[in-house]
Amino acid sequence: MRLVSQRQRSLAFYQSLPSYTQEWEMIGSILEANAPVSVLVWNDLNRGPDGRPKKSTGAKGMTAEQVVRFAVVKMKERLSYRDLQSRVADSICLRAFCLVDYEDVPSFTTLQENIKRIGPAAWEAINCAVVRYACAQGVEDGERVRIDTTAVKTNVHHPTDSHQLWDSNRVLARILRRIEGDFERLRGAFHDHRRATKQLFYRIHNTRGEDNKKPLYKRLIGYTEKTVGYARAAREALQPEQCASLEEMLTAAGYVSELEGFIPLAEQVVDQSRRRVLLGERVKELPPLLMRHGADRVYIVDAAHLRRYRTLPYARIISELIVACKPEMVLFGATTMGRDLAPRIANRLGTGLTADCTGLEIAPDSGLLLQTRPAFGGNIMATIACPDHRPQMATVRPGVMQSICFPEHTGEVVHIAVKEKREDNLVSILKTIPKKRSAVDLEKAQIVVSGGRGLGAAENFKLIKRLADCLGAEVG
Repeated sequence: MRLVSQRQRSLAFYQSLPSYTQEWEMIGSILEANAPVSVLVWNDLNRGPDGRPKKSTGAKGMTAEQVVRFAVVKMKERLSYRDLQSRVADSICLRAFCLVDYEDVPSFTTLQENIKRIGPAAWEAINCAVVRYACAQGVEDGERVRIDTTAVKTNVHHPTDSHQLWDSNRVLARILRRIEGDFERLRGAFHDHRRATKQLFYRIHNTRGEDNKKPLYKRLIGYTEKTVGYARAAREALQPEQCASLEEMLTAAGYVSELEGFIPLAEQVVDQSRRRVLLGERVKELPPLLMRHGADRVYIVDAAHLRRYRTLPYARIISELIVACKPEMVLFGATTMGRDLAPRIANRLGTGLTADCTGLEIAPDSGLLLQTRPAFGGNIMATIACPDHRPQMATVRPGVMQSICFPEHTGEVVHIAVKEKREDNLVSILKTIPKKRSAVDLEKAQIVVSGGRGLGAAENFKLIKRLADCLGAEVG
């Protein structure tokens, strides 16, 4: 029959111990001063899997007090159960604390079985007893709780771009190898880049300097894109119409489901790595900037197929977000993108749109958005309201509103996960050709660079043009 505690100890416990055992002796005295907690542990140890009390027969096993003390050593020293057994067996001090002789140290499986049977209620009682003891001794007042004491070392790595790229290759390559094993017609169709990507990952990890890492990242991204391409090809080859039997179709369906889950994630990793490392984009820097200009909540939609602006996916995703959040007003800049995007979203939502506004106000009585824009060729200013449909939408001319900064303002960042749909790819971007700069109306230009006689000669005027190109300005 299991005991709560065993007071009769071997003579081995009475030998003199080194001075460093004082800490464990103090912990032992605290546990002895709070002996009732061992009774709660004893109750947990004497319950079966069904929650009913066990019969009081059989071997004695570990006492409840011993189980508590072994558990304290495990948590304090952050040991595995196997290391706990060997550490206590090798230490006179810990054997004395855990109330066992050398030949009586339980196996690590016995320790695991007993310690895991201590229930949450018993742990809570142990914590409360220690806090009460600390309050009585004047060590703590019990009004504050430390949360840093539960931190433990884990094998979760910091999600660097290189590690995520390597992970994407490993996961997809592992699935592709299984596919080749199950489908003879696909054997040899895919190349395994796991060794190359692993070597590149370690080279990036050991290389100093961002400029030195970029060529390595470029190669790693290239290998990952190849692996993602193999995964897409495998997904197409495993479609039902490509299968010869029902059994093959069912097996293929499982692989297709796996690939459809991992391919978008790998594409997102590739896209983010290219933008962050090769192009120098910093998506994380945008939310604080927007918050400093008054935003309380910033929604981030970051996906591979949104890298370049295309009307259809942008309009669909923003429309779905508006339907979910139900805002009263939605404003766009009257830029080339805004003028293309806003009308499509308004059409999807069945609401009105006022374009090229130069002034916005909120009516104090009705709360409507009063939108002011030039009309009749700019001869009059018209004020437009949308009382019957929501949201109220408008595009605003750039530069007409004053930018106000709130340096201390903070807000919430909400990440929105989206999936690519077939309708998003009705239009594809084949090539981007930068437009040559041409003369514009200087009244619309935000920056104007001009020159005079100080240039000395007409041929020196090209310096003005070069400066304007650098500043994104117009020459006047």
